[in-house]
Amino acid sequence: MFLSQNGKEGNLFIRPHENRSERTVPMNKAAETALKRYLELRPKTPNKALFVTKTGRPLLVRNIRTAIDRYYKKAGIAGAKVNDLRHTWVAHHLSSGASLVLISKVAGHKRLSTTERYLSLIQQPQGEEKVKLEEL
Repeated sequence: MFLSQNGKEGNLFIRPHENRSERTVPMNKAAETALKRYLELRPKTPNKALFVTKTGRPLLVRNIRTAIDRYYKKAGIAGAKVNDLRHTWVAHHLSSGASLVLISKVAGHKRLSTTERYLSLIQQPQGEEKVKLEEL
């Protein structure tokens, strides 16, 4: 992963790995600023992984899961899993009106139908905000 600039906002480029394809994830200004701050504090290492441990080794999935589980426990959130964060992110963006195609690409879904499943989780607009299919 590395930062690439695209206009006003930065993008995070994720290189292909194993059976995953490459993708570019757009970042808002706050995410870009946070990532740049992290890069300033990141331990100096020849390792090309974006996120590394204090000793400069790549941060493994199990390290991330352990940290997130620790924060869930600290926050008093019982029964939550790491993927709940991913599901929440997708549902939040779809309910905010983000493009289904864009969210599908950023989330790395191979099929649009995978992202469409989240539509059943979000609350549909009520009253005047609701647009009938015939009006489109």
